[in-house]
Amino acid sequence: MRRILLPLLVVASIIPAACDGSTPAEGEGEGEGEGEGEGEGEGEGEPGAGRLILSEINCGGGDWVEIRNVGGADVELGDITVSDDPTDTTHREAFPNAPLPAGAAAVVDVAAFGIKCDETVSLLKGSSVIDSTTVAVAVEGATWARLPEPISSLSSFAEAFPTRGERNALFAVADLRINEVDCNGAER
Repeated sequence: MRRILLPLLVVASIIPAACDGSTPAEGEGEGEGEGEGEGEGEGEGEPGAGRLILSEINCGGGDWVEIRNVGGADVELGDITVSDDPTDTTHREAFPNAPLPAGAAAVVDVAAFGIKCDETVSLLKGSSVIDSTTVAVAVEGATWARLPEPISSLSSFAEAFPTRGERNALFAVADLRINEVDCNGAER
């Protein structure tokens, strides 16, 4: 028997298609946000401009946040912070004041505040939010990360294996099988 492991979010978008023959709407489903055959960090923003996005968040103790430069140029991190409350300056953790090359990742350990596994984390440039996500980690040992690789600002977040500073990897269930899809509901 062939086993297929799919993230639950993708399964949810496949089931309606299986029932009515339609396909997910544009901008939905797996693989969205990838450039037209371009490598990691390309195809985002203006040519020659850097663009920072949240990449991965660890909220299970020893909290940390990873960001990625998906633009085409280096970005200075001097005024880049992460926060669970952008209006509270005591709830900010700063990245080192250094350039982040195009396609590269940077990680900061979060000590100024604790990341709860059900709260919104924001990436700030000065006092302006440039990216945010609401963390939804339910599985112990998982992180909240953009998938699939190569990631872009359009990639969806999902539970992932902790891959601090490396390519994000889906947190896979050991043996998940879908053996039936009921397209008719109560009408049989």
